[in-house]
Amino acid sequence: MVEFRQLTETKAPSFLAHLLGQTVRVIRESDPKPVVWNTWGDGLFLVFDGVEGASRFALRLRDAMLRYDWAHAGLPKDTSIRIGMHTGPVFPGEDPIIERPNFFGAHVNRAARIKPVTAGGAV
Repeated sequence: MVEFRQLTETKAPSFLAHLLGQTVRVIRESDPKPVVWNTWGDGLFLVFDGVEGASRFALRLRDAMLRYDWAHAGLPKDTSIRIGMHTGPVFPGEDPIIERPNFFGAHVNRAARIKPVTAGGAV
């Protein structure tokens, strides 16, 4: 979420219910589905098998967020997300902390650094 740090603690339940709720709706409707998806604070981490499916998903998620009535949800009316994407080799492995499959590697870290410099509402 753009400017998540400005959200008060009292807005956290709305954030969870609405922003993450919209995200999971898009994930469930996605074809192909991401191989892995996870949240990291106000961020999301998704891995796809291919660039085309990832790109379609990113545009659907962006559009869903731009159309949503955030003020009705109790969040700032200009609530928006930014989506950073990167392609490159990643390495699957069992994550012993969360005890499920995950992906690792320099390209995962690079993708995480792209999101903060992406304009709000953009992919």
